[in-house]
Amino acid sequence: AVLTYHYTYDSNSIAERYECTNIICLSDKKFSEHMEFIKNEGFYTATLNDLEMFIEGKIRLPEKTVVITVDDGYYIPKTIEVLEKYDLHATLFLVGNIKNITGFDYNSPNLEIHSHTDNLHYTGACSGGQGSPLKCLSREKILADLKKSREDLNNTTYFCYPFFEYNDYAISLVKEAGFTMAFMGGRMKVRVGTNKYKVPRYGIVNTTTISDLKSIIY
Repeated sequence: AVLTYHYTYDSNSIAERYECTNIICLSDKKFSEHMEFIKNEGFYTATLNDLEMFIEGKIRLPEKTVVITVDDGYYIPKTIEVLEKYDLHATLFLVGNIKNITGFDYNSPNLEIHSHTDNLHYTGACSGGQGSPLKCLSREKILADLKKSREDLNNTTYFCYPFFEYNDYAISLVKEAGFTMAFMGGRMKVRVGTNKYKVPRYGIVNTTTISDLKSIIY
């Protein structure tokens, strides 16, 4: 299973508790409960390179394996703190311009960072769903954004579609930009032979219980 988290707010911060009220906002206590469960159950938290090689049939992974991903880049300090506390590995799919807004230091031995576009994570640009720009903007504009994102992130080859939205056009440009694996939603487990440009993930929200989490990762 590949898990998708977003924001982990500091429960001791009145400001963050007031600001982060979306269903994708988890308190540091809730996120910590999830990570403690994963740790205590003895799960291996795989890297994306592990996952790619597994999909290609090049390696086997332990039966108890999970991939933890975090989208966007807001409210990251507590995420990192909890990951380091339990010594678990995760991936941040970073929207490049968010780093400019937050000024966060995302560096951690427990966190690898890959692309969620540089500045194409906004709604209403195209028709359908939330209107991800990747579905209809010009080839030149999209490729320029993806090029910058890759360059800023050590030429990463891993990508996450904004809002889990994609079409054939978006996939073709993600491939052209040099990405070898891209993530969506879908709530299914990854298996050998999974389409590497449609890697499914389970969205985790603030109502996801430990029982829910157990049913997902087992």
